[in-house]
Amino acid sequence: YVLGRMLTNDVRISHISVILLTALSDNENQIKGYKMGADGYLTKPFDPSLLKTRIENIIKARAELKAQFSGDMESNVDVLTHSPVDEEFLKKLSAIIEENIGDTNLAGHILCSGLGISSSTLYRKVKELTDLSPNEFIRTIRLKKAVQLLKSKRNNVSEVSDMVGFNDPYYFSRCFKKQFGFPPSNLL
Repeated sequence: YVLGRMLTNDVRISHISVILLTALSDNENQIKGYKMGADGYLTKPFDPSLLKTRIENIIKARAELKAQFSGDMESNVDVLTHSPVDEEFLKKLSAIIEENIGDTNLAGHILCSGLGISSSTLYRKVKELTDLSPNEFIRTIRLKKAVQLLKSKRNNVSEVSDMVGFNDPYYFSRCFKKQFGFPPSNLL
């Protein structure tokens, strides 16, 4: 359990799934394993096909959550987390993006500075949690913010485009349509 706790509490690798393979089969140990953050708990002897199926299910569930986050206008980054460490990471990341959302120069180096991590760690972590590069994640957060602003009907598409850090309304409209399947003017 100590190794599992170390893995799930290290921000650099907490996104990696942990499946415990153990001889301890009682409910108390299983509860302890899940409380420390394990994604699965298999007791020995185990059937390798059961392990393979559990791994496939974890991968499938994560892929579905990533697709839901990217395609849904309303979903929050919370749907992507499976550990408190990842939840805290994504909250900090989103907060930095929200604070700088109108800055057209917002990029990975600003996120790295705000989070105190290297660019390679940022890329690896964001890619694993969201299936997006940091720049794609920034764009997705910007577009989700644009949805909120457009639904308020206080600003036109061009104004919202500027407010969320796009300096070209046509590029904004193309990105919006690609992300959500319809043009931003449909929300007005």
